[in-house]
Amino acid sequence: MERVKNASMTAIHEAESKTNKRLNPDGTASPKALDWWNGPDASGKLDGTLQRFDCLGRQARLVVLNGTGKIVQLLVPDPSQIVLSGGGKLTLACGPQKPARKVLVL
Repeated sequence: MERVKNASMTAIHEAESKTNKRLNPDGTASPKALDWWNGPDASGKLDGTLQRFDCLGRQARLVVLNGTGKIVQLLVPDPSQIVLSGGGKLTLACGPQKPARKVLVL
């Protein structure tokens, strides 16, 4: 079993090396990825727990419980602009969020 595993890893490394040589024949370092954002700059941020996501036709409303225990409601004119990141489920269902999710809204 170990021999087969080592042979497979050798084949993978050879394929990687061959591809790297084909994509970068002169051996120069690959350029680093650049950070970019085409959206508007946020004027503030809200850190808390998403309690509810209300679907309102072409708009949506986020109901967030902030760190001080205050409920904040945010109207989202274009829900397609919402970006979800992190681990776990990367979708939002309409209605109460069970379990409530930690969010950072910018």
